[in-house]
Amino acid sequence: MVTMKKRKAAGPVAGSTAGGLIGIITLVILFYILFLPPQDRRELLGDSPGNEDPGNLPTTDPNIINKMRGVVLSASPGSIGVPEEVNPKHLPNVFIAETRESQIIAEISPVYIKNGVFDTKQNTKQATFTLRDLENTDNIMMSFNVPKRKGMLTIFLNGQKIYEYVITKENPDPVKIDKSSLKEKNEIVFSVDGVGIQFWKTNEYALENIKITGEVTDISQQESRNIFVITQTELDNIDTATLRFVPYCGSTRQVGNLEVLINNKPVFSAVPVCDDPYFIPVSIGKLKEGENSIIFVTSSGRYSIEQITMDFKQKQTKSKIYYFEMDPELFLGFDVIVSDAECGKIDGICPQDCDNDVDKDCCYLDSQNNFWCDVETDDADDRCASAIDTQKCPRCPTGYEDEKGDPPESCEDLCGDDTDDNCPQGCDINFDKDCCFSHNEDNYWCEDVPVTGLSSVCETSLTSGECNDCPYDYRTESGSRVDCATGLEPYAVEEEDLLRPELNAILYVDFVDDGENKDVDLLINGHRTNIDQDRPYYTRDISDWVRPDNNYIELFPVTPLNMVKIEVRLE
Repeated sequence: MVTMKKRKAAGPVAGSTAGGLIGIITLVILFYILFLPPQDRRELLGDSPGNEDPGNLPTTDPNIINKMRGVVLSASPGSIGVPEEVNPKHLPNVFIAETRESQIIAEISPVYIKNGVFDTKQNTKQATFTLRDLENTDNIMMSFNVPKRKGMLTIFLNGQKIYEYVITKENPDPVKIDKSSLKEKNEIVFSVDGVGIQFWKTNEYALENIKITGEVTDISQQESRNIFVITQTELDNIDTATLRFVPYCGSTRQVGNLEVLINNKPVFSAVPVCDDPYFIPVSIGKLKEGENSIIFVTSSGRYSIEQITMDFKQKQTKSKIYYFEMDPELFLGFDVIVSDAECGKIDGICPQDCDNDVDKDCCYLDSQNNFWCDVETDDADDRCASAIDTQKCPRCPTGYEDEKGDPPESCEDLCGDDTDDNCPQGCDINFDKDCCFSHNEDNYWCEDVPVTGLSSVCETSLTSGECNDCPYDYRTESGSRVDCATGLEPYAVEEEDLLRPELNAILYVDFVDDGENKDVDLLINGHRTNIDQDRPYYTRDISDWVRPDNNYIELFPVTPLNMVKIEVRLE
């Protein structure tokens, strides 16, 4: 009989070995998961950020996310124009003078009068004369010859006695006539006195060559009128107007008051300094559409008025600004993302803790009223300044400019003013846009300092490598961009509040489809970008540029354009 033996069951040692292996594998997997990046770990586990911290992290609830989506800004800008250039009006030289000359203004027929005891009928004689230009006639005299003279001669003018004398010579001195006694039509009476008890005598006068003379001023040369024409478009684009002229004259002792009128409204009245240029501000209200007149008038003396110019400063390009609100719940408020932006680099970004006097973008972000100097000033605090007076202007050789490129009023027309169409003598071509193009109209100009330095602001030619040195592209004299890629890098912006990752803020712009080029600069919460295309549609993701609560978009047209709509949507 065969005895069968039972197989022994596996003991506890074998079971514990298998369990230990499973435990080791589990620990390896756990450590692997723990050391994964948070985002990869959540994806692996199928977890949602909202499960970690419902107060801060985004939710995955589709209904809540859908409620967040939609249009946060919608506007129809319409036509956005760039003011047309208003050219100066150059007028011809004028010569004005006060000319006076002695003239015979009236002649009277010979007069004979006598007075005796038996003959008194001819003791008076009446005559009349007319003065055509009494207002401009001075030093009026009456002269005559007296071949017969005996007794007292009396002369009355318009009822007033102007002469009473016993004449003893044939050519007596002229009789001075007070201008106030004269009229346009005048009556003069000559009379001789009686003989008294000397009845045997006769008093008599024979007057010949009776003439009224005076100094007559020819006012036709005292005044000169010039005409210039302003269109309605020009008038709409004029910000300020200035009349320039130089009065040339022999001596201030020989000239009188010079008066200047524009459209019969006085703008200047004084005795000018001869040979000195004058710059007279003219109120826009004195100008009108169509013909405008400039009148120069002198009270005395002679003037040659030369270099007569009506100068205009056109209005600045009007920007359009739109505001929109973003609910703070759309943003996350955890760790700050470190940006690759560099402090001091012109890139449209102001890095955290970067000084306003070091970074141009920080200067403008600090205040829209700030002015920036492209070169370092002797005093570091002067590079970014909010108040610029005439004493501060020389501290910046390249000229202070605001965010739009305009100088402060106190620094206008100086070296560095890129808006005055003038290159001051001795100004460097890299300091002033007008000097750059005055040197060579085919030059290229960079609005900001290129990465290669100040010496590359004005370039006569550009290689493909140099093209990107200018942060916002080189431009020609007409304002066209040089065809090259922008030098800006897509840096991440330092923000403590980030838009939820499930959402994107998208900018949409619709233009009129007219086939024309659309060139407009945009400033979005301090970040600058540009649209330069002929397509009617434009989109851009601005998720990194939006922020909680107040947001803005400002449009600066480079060329006139028609914008149908601008929208910001959360998608």
